[in-house]
Amino acid sequence: MNWNDTGIIISMRKHGDNNLILNVLTENHGLHSGYIRNKISKNNRYIYQMGNVLFLTWTGRLEEHLGYYRCELLHSFSHKFLNNVLTLNALNSFCDLHNSLLPEREMYKNLFSKSIKFLKLVDAENTDWISEYIRWELILLSELGYGLDLTSCAVTGINNDLHYVSPKTGRAVSTVAAGKWKNKLLVLPHFLVSIEKKVIDKKDILNGIELTSFFLKKYLFTLDLKLPISRDRFINELKKLEI
Repeated sequence: MNWNDTGIIISMRKHGDNNLILNVLTENHGLHSGYIRNKISKNNRYIYQMGNVLFLTWTGRLEEHLGYYRCELLHSFSHKFLNNVLTLNALNSFCDLHNSLLPEREMYKNLFSKSIKFLKLVDAENTDWISEYIRWELILLSELGYGLDLTSCAVTGINNDLHYVSPKTGRAVSTVAAGKWKNKLLVLPHFLVSIEKKVIDKKDILNGIELTSFFLKKYLFTLDLKLPISRDRFINELKKLEI
């Protein structure tokens, strides 16, 4: 049997001198691995880099087998990440979260499209893409069944003046409703609830990553797992950022 699909390279490992086992997030077949045999050379090594998007043909005798890939490069994104410490750590975190959290061979079309959007937006010359990374983590949480409701206040139902998130329910809370409990709530960054074009400051970025960190850890606690070290490195670089 065989199928064709589009996939993002999430990880790879060498198998012999010029063979690879490639792990990709595909549009229609989820997180999927395949074997590339006798195809790696100096002339095409640039194709097989994390973050690149490939057109794939998978062939296997049975669906549950590892199978073989034939690949064609569609979009080369890896070069955008490699020469900058912040973007490189972001890419490693992005890929490791896919690998760590997603079950294999389950379709995540929405997450796939958001992942492509993130890869397209990254630019080492500015930091606008960081807010998209945080939105991507929120989509990941949603796909895992831990989606946050940031559309209206959990207490009053209003959809403005939203500045906090309940750590228990994952729902937004307005300033008025927060009252004396605001110190026990998570801060909701402005860019996650407003469509206004506004410069995102470092405080907003760190509040955003703290928000997703809390709920990712909460999800992983139920599975007795931890977040990948690459994500910690990315957060450490964010803390050094000057905006």
